[in-house]
Amino acid sequence: MTSVNPDIVELRAFMASGEPAAIGSSPLLEALGARFVAHDPQARTLMLEFLPSDLFRQGAGNVQGGAVGAMLDFAMAFAAFTVLGEGQAGVTVALNTQFCGAAAAGAVTATGRVDKAGRKMLFASGELRQGDRLIATAQSTLAVTG
Repeated sequence: MTSVNPDIVELRAFMASGEPAAIGSSPLLEALGARFVAHDPQARTLMLEFLPSDLFRQGAGNVQGGAVGAMLDFAMAFAAFTVLGEGQAGVTVALNTQFCGAAAAGAVTATGRVDKAGRKMLFASGELRQGDRLIATAQSTLAVTG
């Protein structure tokens, strides 16, 4: 019996409506204040907005690097889900993050992009911005399941 991925269920609902929507499929996404914002099928991109709670701030008040990496991982995984077929999912097997600046408290935007989609592996990239400032970039490799 195959279980239904709740992330994919929420993504498909967003893609059908086109309206920005909060993502409540996991406690981590809720704590990060995640929302679907935009999807461009031609560019194979998906944009998410995050408003991380104070739980994710380190001593100097900036968003902790692991949380930055998690937001990018979510953006790239959700972008991957937009190109996969029914019954398929993607599992991150490699994630490489480059930090370009600190994210202060407040909203950030993550854009995930599918760079290459194969039958068994998918390659994605992403960037995290706060306003017009680039905070971090990332690349991921996902194994296609299902």
